[in-house]
Amino acid sequence: MGEKMTGEIERAGHFAGRLLRQGVASLCIVGASFFVLPWIANGDPYGNRALWVVFIALALITLGLSLYLCFDAALFKLFASGLDATAGGEAVDAFLASTKLREQPTFTRSLDERMAGAMRLIWLQRAALLAFLLALVLMMLGKAWGLM
Repeated sequence: MGEKMTGEIERAGHFAGRLLRQGVASLCIVGASFFVLPWIANGDPYGNRALWVVFIALALITLGLSLYLCFDAALFKLFASGLDATAGGEAVDAFLASTKLREQPTFTRSLDERMAGAMRLIWLQRAALLAFLLALVLMMLGKAWGLM
């Protein structure tokens, strides 16, 4: 049983690294995209306001989800710092309850349940990033073709 618990602690640590890489990479992509905005907005920065509103909204959603992934990575690091999976889960639950982000649960969720929830968040964040990049490409093409 001890090896299984150690394996879960290691899995939580590796998963935390994966979440952090995903979150930071997306933050960098969105941040770097803002370097092309002066080129897109050159001349008439409000040429197509609807597209700008969608672009800014998608940027904010992507940034928010990326920060959420980074926060989840910290929670999984906290999970991995426990002596075993039960202690790690209890530490995360206690932290979330003490910061009033969640109520103290009656039972501790397993690592697999926690990872499944984080995977849903990863897919949401990837979809938001894809939509953001699509809006960016449309704006760049519009500028290149003289439509903006």
